[in-house]
Amino acid sequence: SSYIETIINDSPDSVKVFDNALIPMSNADLLQDYMIRFETDITSQQFLNRDETRYREGMLRFPLRTRLSNAGRTRGSWAKIRFSTNTDQKFNIFAIMAKYRKSYN
Repeated sequence: SSYIETIINDSPDSVKVFDNALIPMSNADLLQDYMIRFETDITSQQFLNRDETRYREGMLRFPLRTRLSNAGRTRGSWAKIRFSTNTDQKFNIFAIMAKYRKSYN
């Protein structure tokens, strides 16, 4: 089992709405068993599996909310995103990025 974790903490004094996350990586189509966990200071831990992600043209994309969530968008001043997998396949992760916007609520 291995994982990589990042914290998105730009402008920590303002609350943001985190919409989507991107992980530029190689060979994600070979990975069968991976999980993504994310949380913020306002939103509790949420988990995504392979079915809730999309890999196209070297980019793994996923929403920072679950389909079954009734809480709506993920809000907070920071976001912690953790990608974990249990595989013997070789792959590269180049970054973990999040798309967010300022929250006025």
